[in-house]
Amino acid sequence: MNQQIYQQAIDDAAKKMAHDIDTELLMSLLGWNRIEVSDGKILGSQYHSARPVYDDGAYAITGRSVKWDKAVEWCVEQFGPTRLPWQSNGKLERWYVNNSVFWFKNDDDLTLFLLRWA
Repeated sequence: MNQQIYQQAIDDAAKKMAHDIDTELLMSLLGWNRIEVSDGKILGSQYHSARPVYDDGAYAITGRSVKWDKAVEWCVEQFGPTRLPWQSNGKLERWYVNNSVFWFKNDDDLTLFLLRWA
């Protein structure tokens, strides 16, 4: 019985690993970017976050990645200028960019970002 449970765990891990490798390969061949999406709060308000992960698996930092800088410029063009949360004097911004993460107040803004950059 223990051997079956052990083998099932190995099989499940191998399937997940194969799926992840296939997904990464396909995304790379198609020129797509992986973006980790989650939810969080800024100044007590709900936001959606999008964290791009680039070819080398690293997160981007402003000034160190052309793709990152272009994404920031695109967001400014689409959604307007923004400030860091602690510089906003309690006023909620439509979007923020901080610590390798884009934060969006509106679902539609997150969707537009994903359609453009994923």
